[in-house]
Amino acid sequence: MSGSDDHPYIVSSNQSNDVCDINNMKCHEKRNKVEPISLLRISASIVHVLEIIFYRIGLLIGRYPLRVITISFISVAVCSLGFLRFTEENRVEKLWVPSTADSIAHMEWVDKNFPSKYHIESLICVANTKSTNVIKPEPLQQFMSMHEAIVNSTVNFNDTNYKFEELCYQRGGKCWIDSVLSVWNFNKDIIDFMSERQITYDLNKNNMHIPKDYIKRLLGGTVENDGNIESATAFLSVYRIKDRSVLKRGAKVDEIGDRWESHFVRIGYQNLQNISCSVYTTKTVETETAKSFAADSVLLSIGYVVILIFVSCALGRLNRLENRNIVAAMGMICIAMAYATTVGISSSFGLLYGPLHAVLPFLLLGIGVDDMFVIATAWDNFKYQNSNTTVDVAEHAGQCLKKAGVSITVTSLTDVVAFTIGASTVLPALSSFSIFAGIGILAVFILQITFFTACIVLDSKRKAANRDACLPCIKLKKSSGSQKSAKSWSSKIFDGGILRWFFGSKFAPFLLKGPNKFFVVLITLDLVAVSIYGSIELKVSFDPRWFLAPDSYGKKFVQYQEKYFPDEGAPLSVYLGRIDYFTQQSELANLSHVIKKEKSIQSKSVLSWYDDYILWMKGTNATKIFLDGDGYVKNRSVFYEKLHYFLRTVGRHYSQDVIFQESNLEIITASRFHAVHKILQDTSEELKALDSIRKHVSDVPFSPKRAFAFSKFYHLWETNRVITVEMFRNIGLAIGCVFVITLILVADFRTTIFVIICVTLTLIDMGGLMYFWELSINTVTTIVLVLVVGLSVDYAAHMAHTFMRYQGTRKERILATMGDMAPAVFNGGFSTFLAFILLAGSTNYGFLTFFKMFFGVVVFGLFHGLCFLPVLLSWIGADSYPPPSEDSPLTVMACGSCKCWKIFSRIMKSFFCKKKEPQPRNSMVDSYTQTTSYDVQNSNINIKDEIHFEDPNYSDKKYENCSSGIGSSVNSSLHKIAVDSIEDIKGISVVPLHSKKLVISPGKAPNNVSVSTIKHLDSRSNMEHSSTSQIIQKKMKKCTESSV
Repeated sequence: MSGSDDHPYIVSSNQSNDVCDINNMKCHEKRNKVEPISLLRISASIVHVLEIIFYRIGLLIGRYPLRVITISFISVAVCSLGFLRFTEENRVEKLWVPSTADSIAHMEWVDKNFPSKYHIESLICVANTKSTNVIKPEPLQQFMSMHEAIVNSTVNFNDTNYKFEELCYQRGGKCWIDSVLSVWNFNKDIIDFMSERQITYDLNKNNMHIPKDYIKRLLGGTVENDGNIESATAFLSVYRIKDRSVLKRGAKVDEIGDRWESHFVRIGYQNLQNISCSVYTTKTVETETAKSFAADSVLLSIGYVVILIFVSCALGRLNRLENRNIVAAMGMICIAMAYATTVGISSSFGLLYGPLHAVLPFLLLGIGVDDMFVIATAWDNFKYQNSNTTVDVAEHAGQCLKKAGVSITVTSLTDVVAFTIGASTVLPALSSFSIFAGIGILAVFILQITFFTACIVLDSKRKAANRDACLPCIKLKKSSGSQKSAKSWSSKIFDGGILRWFFGSKFAPFLLKGPNKFFVVLITLDLVAVSIYGSIELKVSFDPRWFLAPDSYGKKFVQYQEKYFPDEGAPLSVYLGRIDYFTQQSELANLSHVIKKEKSIQSKSVLSWYDDYILWMKGTNATKIFLDGDGYVKNRSVFYEKLHYFLRTVGRHYSQDVIFQESNLEIITASRFHAVHKILQDTSEELKALDSIRKHVSDVPFSPKRAFAFSKFYHLWETNRVITVEMFRNIGLAIGCVFVITLILVADFRTTIFVIICVTLTLIDMGGLMYFWELSINTVTTIVLVLVVGLSVDYAAHMAHTFMRYQGTRKERILATMGDMAPAVFNGGFSTFLAFILLAGSTNYGFLTFFKMFFGVVVFGLFHGLCFLPVLLSWIGADSYPPPSEDSPLTVMACGSCKCWKIFSRIMKSFFCKKKEPQPRNSMVDSYTQTTSYDVQNSNINIKDEIHFEDPNYSDKKYENCSSGIGSSVNSSLHKIAVDSIEDIKGISVVPLHSKKLVISPGKAPNNVSVSTIKHLDSRSNMEHSSTSQIIQKKMKKCTESSV
């Protein structure tokens, strides 16, 4: 303990103003006392309530750790019962299409009136080399052999074998197959003995049953000479299988068709001598996407191992006693339990689980590890502070959670709020993922507070019993203790030694040099300028086929199709419901005209059953009898009678486009026209085309129902329409909510603005990263951008809050903040990076996108939190929090009620029992966490005790903020405000003497000193002379117990 020469001043109850002058606190008199104090009062109230809750939870866990662990397992098991209702959704319209989109309602109408009668299965075979021509005998024979294998395949379902002829969709009594092999009627005997010349001749001859245009659509990479096909590099065959789908758990399931498709894939996806083939089915996107995520699940296992090693090194030390491998493993199990709880709860409420949800374990891993660091470090810090005092393990757990609980609450709350905002989106996949993530983060929070803390309690008991960390049944010798751990390299690295030295002694002084600060600002402005350009150039684009793995058969087929059979445009249909078609013939003709005149439509692609029907009627000999002057059918009976005949003969290809009522053949319940869009270059053109065709079609005055245009491509166009609006909406709401939370945490408006600036700059930089890393605005990137708000605010908010707590000049406060908080912030970002680093090796679009985005979040978030924000605060940072005085609203708030006093008195007693060692004067300290130990002398009676009071010139370096991982505990300082501002302590005159003792002068003490304080000092001192104690109590007999 320091002598009087080191502390040459006197503190008494009537000298508080002098103390402020002595300690250079006049700057706080200039502060606006209304707004800052009100924010501090709100923050202190919330934090105080949370501290009490977490303290009591910690006491309960410390007393009954095994019960807590058992209850945790049982609770997770109960929540996991929701897996019984688990269903995985892979349908595009259920994942990526806005729930309010017109295309959803249109699709439901189409499915009801024009139900799918078959599945389309496609096969593409291409030449193995560029010089190979597929319209030669060898390639054609191999193509024919593959076709025979397909049509001869059988599937077994419920002990029944189904042949292809039974499964295929037939037209005209034959299976409907589109293939160049139909030129030879699929006859293998003919094809096996054909020459190259004969093949070319058959493909180019005029055949009324198989037009040349039809053949050209089935050959890719064709070379023509005078309109004749000379060579080709690819074959295309299209097979149609009957649709036997039934609705199960909200999804259409065709078990027989799915089994045949599996056979089709095995047969078609192979390389032959002259040709290489691949296939595409109706389930390709769904099945291959699921396989892609499942195949990369091994990365999840490896990632868990990497994090386990890192956490083991960070939490413990490399010796048999203090090693925490089991604790780290329990932390990993805790995260797995949170994931099971999340999926179970969400599934029980019927929430969909899509391909993106496979990334959820990585997200929970990154956040859960941060929480583990906070709790474990708070435990170690409290133990270090009380190294000379035996503390009950339950009290240890209570104090640990009291300090760590609020910090975890703040970080978890920001992430939960960010995801809760995302859950309000109209995009089903984004909404579902946000709900899953919100529940998951909440589950991680609860389990880390309970299950993980209980594991630490048990590990502490093991260590106290001197048992082996990996094999607790083995009792160690005393030499295996902390003496060796002091030399552990892992403790030097992960306990904050090296990082604290680097950031506090090297990096911070270097950063705060004048030229370096301008250089940091210059880098920030350059990043913003480049990122703004990239953000402006970002395109809205999304295609579910991106989720296909590069080595999958689906991806190979898409590559073949884009190269040899490029899209000619998006097909669409215009639908009409139940109307009087006879009386509205003019509207039908007008509708066909409107479609052909649409700018985005290929006019020659329009197929109208009504136009061809009237054209056929005009070609008959009875034109004048049946048609009027405008070219419309005059008689209702003739209209429907001739239409039926037309659809059975020359117009039979329209037979699926006109649906009659079964009981009345003169009532048409639904019909449709067909067309094809032109090739549209980007999302802007697609949306213009969509809006235009819908408007013009709906303007045709049909009665009672209007026509509408629909295409399956419209699903993605609808998604691209709202994704940008949804992204900015969700990000804006998330920033607004985080602003409120941060304002309560930091309790200073200017500093909160600086934090939000850092978050905004990180978002802008992420936009530039997306552009230069070839990403686009879509559902996947929108999810991450919402999460960026929650993660980046952690990096900046804790630095800002720590800066506000310290006293001194701005430079001194920045140096102290960097040494205290920067290591924790860095470790938090590094652990998040570790959780996603293995995704860099993934071939899945979702995994790879998450890696790119989280890489940017960590790099830009840490840069703005550890470089730009300190520079900004060193220039225009706000004043530090004012120390509470006797008339401070905080003091009144903390001590103004008897109920609060009962709680605070118990906490004060526990603090009185802690022994601290004062540090040298004028050191940089936390103004709200200062304690000093003195020897107390009353008359000739020596009292060895500890008094906690507010002293800006003394610091207890052992009283450190319990923080790690993401950031500091926000509760320690505010709790000390309430405790240290109690006027019982401030009312005692403390006089440092040359004897290095303090004299309690009862005669100088004011009347607001409670008798309970004197009694407490009396009972703790073990006074040898009771008379002196009686004199003290007599002096204070007029004081009341609740005078505080």
